Amino acid sequence: MRGKLYQLRDQSGVITNSKYNLQGNILETTRQLTQNYKYYVNWDENVELEEEIYTNKFAFNAIQQLIAETTPDGSVKTNNYNLWDC
Repeated sequence: MRGKLYQLRDQSGVITNSKYNLQGNILETTRQLTQNYKYYVNWDENVELEEEIYTNKFAFNAIQQLIAETTPDGSVKTNNYNLWDC
């Protein structure tokens, strides 16, 4: 994960990129929302977060093309690539 973003905190909550493959593609990211997003969030203080954590997972083929994405609700989006149409 050297040189890759691990965690981002913003007004809406926390995004954590917990898994990367050897090529540097992200394999798993999670988001946890703040409870009081309508007000200024100061991350230097204790910020209350929602209990639910939303997870997205990604899968890549051997030539680093995204072939599947699993969303937080469990649905899977797949991509197909035409190898013969270059």
